[in-house]
Amino acid sequence: MAISGWHPRYRTGIESIDAQHEEIFLALARLKSAVRMGGEGEDVDELLGYFARITERHFETEEAFLRLHNYPEFEAHAKEHVAARANFAKIRERYRDDRNALVETIVTFVNDWLKHHICEGDFKYVQFLQARQENHN
Repeated sequence: MAISGWHPRYRTGIESIDAQHEEIFLALARLKSAVRMGGEGEDVDELLGYFARITERHFETEEAFLRLHNYPEFEAHAKEHVAARANFAKIRERYRDDRNALVETIVTFVNDWLKHHICEGDFKYVQFLQARQENHN
């Protein structure tokens, strides 16, 4: 399933996480638009920097949240963040080397990483939290 933009089905039910996910989708949409316009609109390198900052803030928020709730698969989830950071760095490097390569990289990122991050990784800890809450009721 390709992800083309934010959709309510990606909601985790955790307000701060959902708001950050929406912000990430919006940043990707701006980035895709800037790439398609070939530099006629927003500055792509600036948008890449913005994207890196908001995803870093998201990772920090998510990791603090998972630590707070003693998520048993925290290390695996945090490793995904490490891999994503490396991918973001490659995206920026690739853009600086070959500005035409970015479109393919963004599409790959959206379809693979973001789908996995939200639909598999994040929903997994949401299920853990829901089960934990049900056991406490």
